[in-house]
Amino acid sequence: MKPGRQEFFQFSRTAVTHHSWCSVHPSGVASDLAARLMETPPSLRLSSRMTSLIELGLAAPMPVSRVNREWLIALGEACLRAYLMEAEAGEGVPLPEALLRARSIIETRFAEPLSLEILARAASVSPNHLARLFQRHLRITPARMLWKCRVKSGMQLLADTGLTVAEIAYRTGFQNPFHFSRMLKQETGRSPREFRKERWNPRESGEKK
Repeated sequence: MKPGRQEFFQFSRTAVTHHSWCSVHPSGVASDLAARLMETPPSLRLSSRMTSLIELGLAAPMPVSRVNREWLIALGEACLRAYLMEAEAGEGVPLPEALLRARSIIETRFAEPLSLEILARAASVSPNHLARLFQRHLRITPARMLWKCRVKSGMQLLADTGLTVAEIAYRTGFQNPFHFSRMLKQETGRSPREFRKERWNPRESGEKK
């Protein structure tokens, strides 16, 4: 919660719940961190990471000594930085329905000839709006996500099957094996042959390194 906000709590009438929090006085927050935090959403879904940090604070010995206080202050800053990291990574932020629909299509139909226009129609938004949603929430373009899904599937087929590079390329939506090889090289630094050899013979690859 940012300074100056109001809190409202509603607890379950049937289940046991608990309420815990971490507060840091504004004077204890570095100016650059404070400025970046002001650009984050006002709330995020509670993550396991944040829960662990809070539990560490709750487990601090009592009464609070000078050392304990320093530890709690450092832990409080860690909570703020974790919040910033999760916000910038899009963790815990409910994604717009249009974005979820488009992402689902990319993840399940990546081998098809998808375009921004096709995705936008399926998501019931304009192509420009969909592109902005991807950049704002996922920090990636729809095209880049599509190619990453294709490469990921190709990597899986290289590791798990004996299909030729050409067969894998066409199965995963690439126009030709050369395009697949180039994209795989960009992602992993390996050619398809090198990648498969490392996955099939990890011990041999490690010895050569």
